[in-house]
Amino acid sequence: MTDKPKKSSAKIKIKRTRKRLYETASQDSAATADTPDPKLPVTQQTKAESKVASANRIINRYVAYSAGTALLPVPVLDMVAVTAIELRMLKRLSDYYGLVFSEQRGKALIGSLLGGFHAALFTKSLLKTVPIIGLVGALVPMGVLAGALTYAVGRVFVHHFETGGTLLDFDPAKIHSFFQTQFKEGERVASKLQGNAKRK
Repeated sequence: MTDKPKKSSAKIKIKRTRKRLYETASQDSAATADTPDPKLPVTQQTKAESKVASANRIINRYVAYSAGTALLPVPVLDMVAVTAIELRMLKRLSDYYGLVFSEQRGKALIGSLLGGFHAALFTKSLLKTVPIIGLVGALVPMGVLAGALTYAVGRVFVHHFETGGTLLDFDPAKIHSFFQTQFKEGERVASKLQGNAKRK
Protein backbone atom coordinates (compact mmCIF):
# COMPACT_ATOMS: atom_id res chain seq x y z
CA MET A 1 0.00 0.00 0.00
CA THR A 2 2.84 2.30 0.83
CA ASP A 3 4.47 1.73 -2.55
CA LYS A 4 1.52 2.99 -4.61
CA PRO A 5 1.67 6.64 -3.61
CA LYS A 6 5.38 6.65 -4.36
CA LYS A 7 4.78 5.27 -7.84
CA SER A 8 2.02 7.76 -8.60
CA SER A 9 4.11 10.67 -7.38
CA ALA A 10 6.98 9.43 -9.52
CA LYS A 11 4.68 9.31 -12.52
CA ILE A 12 3.53 12.82 -11.84
CA LYS A 13 7.11 14.00 -11.70
CA ILE A 14 7.91 12.33 -14.99
CA LYS A 15 4.87 13.87 -16.64
CA ARG A 16 5.80 17.31 -15.35
CA THR A 17 9.35 16.89 -16.55
CA ARG A 18 8.12 15.86 -19.98
CA LYS A 19 5.83 18.86 -20.11
CA ARG A 20 8.65 21.19 -19.27
CA LEU A 21 10.85 19.65 -21.93
CA TYR A 22 8.01 19.98 -24.45
CA GLU A 23 7.42 23.61 -23.59
CA THR A 24 11.14 24.36 -23.84
CA ALA A 25 11.31 22.67 -27.21
CA SER A 26 8.29 24.64 -28.44
CA GLN A 27 9.82 27.90 -27.29
CA ASP A 28 13.10 27.01 -29.00
CA SER A 29 11.22 26.18 -32.20
CA ALA A 30 9.34 29.49 -32.08
CA ALA A 31 12.58 31.36 -31.53
CA THR A 32 14.18 29.57 -34.46
CA ALA A 33 11.16 30.35 -36.65
CA ASP A 34 11.46 34.07 -35.83
CA THR A 35 15.19 34.12 -36.47
CA PRO A 36 16.06 35.14 -40.06
CA ASP A 37 17.74 32.49 -42.16
CA PRO A 38 21.46 33.41 -42.40
CA LYS A 39 21.36 32.20 -46.00
CA LEU A 40 18.85 34.98 -46.78
CA PRO A 41 20.35 38.15 -45.25
CA VAL A 42 18.19 41.26 -45.08
CA THR A 43 20.19 44.29 -46.17
CA GLN A 44 19.78 47.77 -44.76
CA GLN A 45 18.47 48.91 -48.13
CA THR A 46 15.72 46.29 -48.09
CA LYS A 47 14.69 47.35 -44.58
CA ALA A 48 14.59 50.99 -45.64
CA GLU A 49 12.52 50.16 -48.71
CA SER A 50 10.11 48.16 -46.57
CA LYS A 51 9.74 51.07 -44.14
CA VAL A 52 9.07 53.57 -46.93
CA ALA A 53 6.51 51.20 -48.46
CA SER A 54 4.66 51.05 -45.13
CA ALA A 55 4.80 54.84 -44.84
CA ASN A 56 3.39 55.15 -48.36
CA ARG A 57 0.48 52.92 -47.39
CA ILE A 58 -0.28 55.33 -44.55
CA ILE A 59 -0.17 58.24 -47.01
CA ASN A 60 -2.47 56.52 -49.52
CA ARG A 61 -5.05 55.89 -46.81
CA TYR A 62 -5.18 59.57 -45.94
CA VAL A 63 -5.22 60.56 -49.62
CA ALA A 64 -8.46 58.58 -49.91
CA TYR A 65 -9.87 60.39 -46.87
CA SER A 66 -8.96 63.79 -48.32
CA ALA A 67 -10.44 62.99 -51.72
CA GLY A 68 -13.63 61.96 -49.93
CA THR A 69 -14.06 65.44 -48.42
CA ALA A 70 -15.28 66.58 -51.85
CA LEU A 71 -18.58 64.90 -50.95
CA LEU A 72 -19.16 67.32 -48.07
CA PRO A 73 -21.96 69.64 -49.25
CA VAL A 74 -20.96 72.67 -47.13
CA PRO A 75 -18.37 74.98 -48.74
CA VAL A 76 -15.19 75.67 -46.73
CA LEU A 77 -15.99 72.79 -44.38
CA ASP A 78 -14.18 70.52 -46.85
CA MET A 79 -11.08 72.71 -46.58
CA VAL A 80 -11.13 72.44 -42.79
CA ALA A 81 -11.54 68.69 -43.10
CA VAL A 82 -8.58 68.37 -45.48
CA THR A 83 -6.33 70.29 -43.08
CA ALA A 84 -7.43 68.09 -40.18
CA ILE A 85 -6.78 64.94 -42.23
CA GLU A 86 -3.30 66.12 -43.23
CA LEU A 87 -2.49 66.97 -39.64
CA ARG A 88 -3.67 63.55 -38.53
CA MET A 89 -1.54 61.94 -41.24
CA LEU A 90 1.51 63.89 -40.10
CA LYS A 91 0.99 62.69 -36.54
CA ARG A 92 0.65 59.12 -37.76
CA LEU A 93 3.87 59.39 -39.78
CA SER A 94 5.70 61.03 -36.86
CA ASP A 95 4.63 58.19 -34.58
CA TYR A 96 5.68 55.65 -37.19
CA TYR A 97 9.18 57.15 -37.33
CA GLY A 98 9.34 57.52 -33.55
CA LEU A 99 9.44 61.32 -33.63
CA VAL A 100 7.91 63.88 -31.31
CA PHE A 101 4.78 65.47 -32.79
CA SER A 102 3.58 69.00 -32.14
CA GLU A 103 0.13 70.00 -33.40
CA GLN A 104 1.04 73.71 -33.50
CA ARG A 105 4.26 73.05 -35.38
CA GLY A 106 2.51 70.61 -37.69
CA LYS A 107 -0.19 73.13 -38.62
CA ALA A 108 2.40 75.81 -39.33
CA LEU A 109 4.50 73.52 -41.53
CA ILE A 110 1.54 72.22 -43.52
CA GLY A 111 0.32 75.80 -44.00
CA SER A 112 3.75 76.84 -45.28
CA LEU A 113 3.87 73.92 -47.69
CA LEU A 114 0.41 74.52 -49.16
CA GLY A 115 0.89 78.27 -49.53
CA GLY A 116 -1.00 79.45 -52.64
CA PHE A 117 -2.86 76.16 -52.92
CA HIS A 118 -5.24 77.41 -50.24
CA ALA A 119 -6.74 79.81 -52.80
CA ALA A 120 -7.28 76.96 -55.26
CA LEU A 121 -8.95 74.85 -52.57
CA PHE A 122 -11.16 77.77 -51.60
CA THR A 123 -12.21 78.41 -55.21
CA LYS A 124 -13.13 74.78 -55.83
CA SER A 125 -14.93 74.63 -52.51
CA LEU A 126 -17.06 77.63 -53.46
CA LEU A 127 -18.26 75.80 -56.58
CA LYS A 128 -20.61 73.96 -54.24
CA THR A 129 -22.62 77.14 -53.76
CA VAL A 130 -23.74 77.01 -57.41
CA PRO A 131 -27.32 75.67 -57.47
CA ILE A 132 -28.00 72.15 -58.80
CA ILE A 133 -24.66 71.50 -60.54
CA GLY A 134 -22.44 72.95 -57.81
CA LEU A 135 -21.73 69.83 -55.77
CA VAL A 136 -21.45 67.61 -58.84
CA GLY A 137 -19.20 70.11 -60.61
CA ALA A 138 -16.90 70.42 -57.59
CA LEU A 139 -16.74 66.71 -56.81
CA VAL A 140 -13.93 65.63 -59.13
CA PRO A 141 -11.71 68.76 -59.15
CA MET A 142 -11.99 69.22 -55.38
CA GLY A 143 -11.35 65.54 -54.73
CA VAL A 144 -8.30 65.43 -56.99
CA LEU A 145 -6.82 68.65 -55.58
CA ALA A 146 -7.36 67.64 -51.95
CA GLY A 147 -5.97 64.15 -52.56
CA ALA A 148 -2.95 65.46 -54.47
CA LEU A 149 -2.05 67.96 -51.77
CA THR A 150 -2.33 65.34 -49.05
CA TYR A 151 -0.14 62.99 -51.09
CA ALA A 152 2.50 65.68 -51.59
CA VAL A 153 2.50 66.65 -47.90
CA GLY A 154 2.92 63.04 -46.86
CA ARG A 155 5.67 62.25 -49.35
CA VAL A 156 7.63 65.37 -48.43
CA PHE A 157 7.62 64.51 -44.74
CA VAL A 158 8.50 60.86 -45.36
CA HIS A 159 11.46 62.01 -47.45
CA HIS A 160 12.51 64.38 -44.65
CA PHE A 161 12.12 61.75 -41.92
CA GLU A 162 14.01 59.16 -43.97
CA THR A 163 17.01 61.48 -44.15
CA GLY A 164 17.06 61.84 -40.36
CA GLY A 165 15.02 65.03 -40.10
CA THR A 166 12.38 65.98 -37.54
CA LEU A 167 9.56 68.51 -37.36
CA LEU A 168 11.92 70.94 -35.64
CA ASP A 169 14.44 71.16 -38.50
CA PHE A 170 11.96 70.96 -41.39
CA ASP A 171 12.37 73.86 -43.85
CA PRO A 172 9.50 74.14 -46.40
CA ALA A 173 11.50 76.52 -48.62
CA LYS A 174 14.29 73.96 -49.18
CA ILE A 175 11.89 71.25 -50.26
CA HIS A 176 9.58 73.37 -52.43
CA SER A 177 10.60 71.83 -55.78
CA PHE A 178 10.24 68.30 -54.39
CA PHE A 179 6.77 69.22 -53.12
CA GLN A 180 5.77 70.40 -56.61
CA THR A 181 6.98 67.12 -58.14
CA GLN A 182 5.07 65.09 -55.57
CA PHE A 183 1.95 67.19 -56.13
CA LYS A 184 1.98 66.26 -59.83
CA GLU A 185 2.34 62.61 -58.91
CA GLY A 186 -0.43 63.07 -56.33
CA GLU A 187 -2.78 64.34 -59.03
CA ARG A 188 -2.35 61.08 -60.91
CA VAL A 189 -2.87 59.03 -57.75
CA ALA A 190 -6.00 60.99 -56.74
CA SER A 191 -7.43 60.89 -60.29
CA LYS A 192 -7.00 57.13 -60.37
CA LEU A 193 -8.67 56.91 -56.98
CA GLN A 194 -11.62 58.97 -58.20
CA GLY A 195 -11.92 56.78 -61.29
CA ASN A 196 -11.99 53.62 -59.19
CA ALA A 197 -14.67 55.14 -56.94
CA LYS A 198 -16.85 55.94 -59.97
CA ARG A 199 -16.60 52.39 -61.29
CA LYS A 200 -17.74 51.03 -57.94
